[in-house]
Amino acid sequence: MSKSKSEPNVEKSLGQDGKILIVEESNLLSQMLSGLLGAAGYEVVTLDDAEEAIAKVAEIKPDLIFINTRIPKVDGIMAAKVMRTMLSDAALQIIFIVRQIDLIDFRDMFEEGIDDYITLPFNHDELVARVRRKFDIRNGLEKEKDQVRLDTMSQLMITVAHHINNAITSLSARAHITDKNNPEDVQVLVELTRKQTNRIKNVVESLVEMARNHEVDSTQYIEGGSQMFDIARRLEDKVN
Repeated sequence: MSKSKSEPNVEKSLGQDGKILIVEESNLLSQMLSGLLGAAGYEVVTLDDAEEAIAKVAEIKPDLIFINTRIPKVDGIMAAKVMRTMLSDAALQIIFIVRQIDLIDFRDMFEEGIDDYITLPFNHDELVARVRRKFDIRNGLEKEKDQVRLDTMSQLMITVAHHINNAITSLSARAHITDKNNPEDVQVLVELTRKQTNRIKNVVESLVEMARNHEVDSTQYIEGGSQMFDIARRLEDKVN
């Protein structure tokens, strides 16, 4: 039975360790890889068209991609480059399926960020071992990214608490020394209350703006090591 263009073939197994997209025109090879990797515990999606893979990769969200270097319609290297850009996933692993090794410019391939390649025929056990190693690397990066995200959220909460606590402390201290029978004292308290409530309002509005613009979600957490979004400085700039 031929694969539907609108419905990618999905090989599912119990205890899935990750999702793999296979972009390969040969139905036989695609089924071989899908069965092998599905049995190893991965969810596998297969497509036979690079244009379709580009169109659906954001929906599929694979952790690893196998792609034929000479897939019809779109050059395999270019398709892989486009999909990596679309996913914005620093931990994404891409493996080329190479039939004629003498026709491949490996310098161009690795310059485009391709992680590895397999040549035909391949050893099944070796292939599974290499895939597991790549997922071990990916999972290590994911744990690092999760920690950086946690640090970023902690920094955000500390910064917000700092602004609100300062406003409340200032108001509380001023209210404590205000003589309610002294109009000048009362006016000072009124002005301070207006100023500090506006500051709290600015903090809230800044947080809403950052959330709407996905400023925290779109942070490049990992790029050559951990990078934490300087949420304190960004929030301070907006509030001020």
